[in-house]
Amino acid sequence: MKFIKDININRMDSPYILFLLIFTSLITINLIFFNNQLGIYCSDVFIYLLNSLNYAGVNIDANPTMYLSPIICMITGGIFRLGYVNVNALYIVTGIFAIFGNLGFYILLKKRFNKILSLIGSILLFSLSLNLLWLANGTLDIPAIGLSIWSILFFTLAVDKNPKYYIPSLLLFVLSIFTRYTAGLIIPVLLIYFFGKYDLFQCLDKLLSDRESFKESAKAFFKTNEVKYIIIALISSIILTIIFLYVISGYVTNLGFLSQSSAVSSGLKTSTVDSAFTTNTYFYITNFLNFLFSNNIIFKGNIPSLYNPSIISYLVLFITIIGLIIGGLKLKYQKKRHINLNGLSDFKSENKIETVTKTTDYKVKNEKIESKPIKKTSKEPLFKTKKLEPLLKLIFIITLIFAVLSFDKISSTITLILISFDILILNSLLSNHKIKYLNLDLAMITWFLVYLIAFTYINIKVNRYILTVMPAFVYFFTLGLNYISQELDFNLNLFKHKINTSQLLAILLIIIFVFSAFTFTSTVTIDQEIKSPELMSQYLKHYDPDYESKNIGVYNKRPFSWFLHKDLFGIDKYHRDYLEQSDLTYYISNEKVNLTNYHQIQKEGKLYLYERNNA
Repeated sequence: MKFIKDININRMDSPYILFLLIFTSLITINLIFFNNQLGIYCSDVFIYLLNSLNYAGVNIDANPTMYLSPIICMITGGIFRLGYVNVNALYIVTGIFAIFGNLGFYILLKKRFNKILSLIGSILLFSLSLNLLWLANGTLDIPAIGLSIWSILFFTLAVDKNPKYYIPSLLLFVLSIFTRYTAGLIIPVLLIYFFGKYDLFQCLDKLLSDRESFKESAKAFFKTNEVKYIIIALISSIILTIIFLYVISGYVTNLGFLSQSSAVSSGLKTSTVDSAFTTNTYFYITNFLNFLFSNNIIFKGNIPSLYNPSIISYLVLFITIIGLIIGGLKLKYQKKRHINLNGLSDFKSENKIETVTKTTDYKVKNEKIESKPIKKTSKEPLFKTKKLEPLLKLIFIITLIFAVLSFDKISSTITLILISFDILILNSLLSNHKIKYLNLDLAMITWFLVYLIAFTYINIKVNRYILTVMPAFVYFFTLGLNYISQELDFNLNLFKHKINTSQLLAILLIIIFVFSAFTFTSTVTIDQEIKSPELMSQYLKHYDPDYESKNIGVYNKRPFSWFLHKDLFGIDKYHRDYLEQSDLTYYISNEKVNLTNYHQIQKEGKLYLYERNNA
């Protein structure tokens, strides 16, 4: 099958893929049970559940608003329609997307690495503490990352193999955006990979040096299948977007999730009283080791925080840094050696030509055979005029300095544009050196930087947001491990058996990562308060079987609307005066209050249930 061949998968990959699927499935199932025990700790999950009910035809809210991207909710709503109205449905859907994304990541790594390295990288991505904390718990970040991985994978196939792959790539890109809008930030990644093949500055150089040749090349390009399938993919993506918007509009009165994306798309800092608000610019960087492998995960309220990075975090970072340094030095040495060998090659060629000439002269004298002159060919340089390359180097330095100095001081959009532009220039400058996999490496650098910069600018910092940079980070870990393995590739005689050191290192890392994944739940300190809304709702249902006909006020509508499957009145601490004049039968508060017309009937954790007197 051509697709299997294009993605570089064969029969030898079968045991690796099977192992990966078994590992990810077992971890996902384990975490679904664990999350049931832990309870819903992310407030957004209640929105997804309520949206799923809406898609299932159960209208709890009189004015439903689609606050967040709908794909996962649509699928979960389909399961609800089958009669299984349970939070596990959402857990299962998000878990399947995680497995699907990890399989795509293995295939993406196979573009650059061998089977064992691709397996190690995929296992590492799935084993990260941050990934496991938000895996199969109903949040949308990991499903969106999974779809983004497949979109990027198909895009690389379109550029490298067959332009037909632009169609699934852009359709998956639309799906990823409708899973979580921040997936749109992979656009620079796609552009960097595309222009790695079609160098903008090379085209500009050609335009300046030979306009007629440029016009002919441009005309020829626009007649290619590349452009044809790009246009088809763009049209298909627009149609799919319109279909989604039309379907969504039939279920809701307000597409609120579109305006929710303004904080990221505008590139401006936000100011809010949100509990995740912080002015710590380097929050994600200073906590990065905790995000890799953490010894302690503690909940503050409903917000999980990771503490005390384990020794595995330092091991992963050490391998990444040392490996990339080795790779950089190796590349520099190879470049110098390449130059020396080229010079030596030219010297040998000249000597060879002289020898041939003397032999030919001898034959001419004896056999009177005419010899034809040997034409020397030279490879055409990338920059023909020699004027553009120095200019690009200057622009690269100036742009980079400006991006660094202006970081965190202006719009993130401007910073992202500057960084992406610099990477485009870097691609042009490095393409002269014929570095293998340069396009993929630069695309991964773009992936890492774009998401890190975008979320660093926003003052609402939640650790799950930085999940989006982890595939790129793991790629560079795998690259570092690749260089280290090459240096350690020799055999040891142990117990009368020859053991390859690089293979031994690979086996040890797999064992470490797998063991860490299966013991992850032991690092989480369960907060009993998380289940308080569920337990309070169960008490009210038992206390008053006719609760659905009563008016109920709550301090937070999200959890109780889901647990009670009923439209409620949201009343925070600033508007409790309304209670005295209202006709509410019950009120659930997150703190103890003195109400003239109400009396307390239940306490669950830090929650209090009040009933109107003589109700």
